Amino acid sequence: MLKDIPPERLAQAYLRLMQCEWDDLVGKKPLGFDDMPLIGESRLFRKSKPGRFDYTYPASEMIKEILGPAQLSQLLWTINHGHAGKEWLQWYISVGIRNYQLKHNISTR
Repeated sequence: MLKDIPPERLAQAYLRLMQCEWDDLVGKKPLGFDDMPLIGESRLFRKSKPGRFDYTYPASEMIKEILGPAQLSQLLWTINHGHAGKEWLQWYISVGIRNYQLKHNISTR
């Protein structure tokens, strides 16, 4: 079933979900979703009230897992810039290098 869904469609759903908007691709909208706050309310000693993010974030993470971080990044770049060529690749590699340096405390000076 997921093989039949184009990666571009999954990326569009990911964008909507990360903006706390529901996308029917991930299923039926939860009851009362439109009236929920973006972030849920936590209450001490009482059940917490969920927010939109409590539903959209797990669904967006599943899409990220399905596509993988590189393909998702490339698709989002294409949606935002109209293409994903050499510029995207250079940006993605530079982010990877920067993250590696931060993780291993490597000075860039």
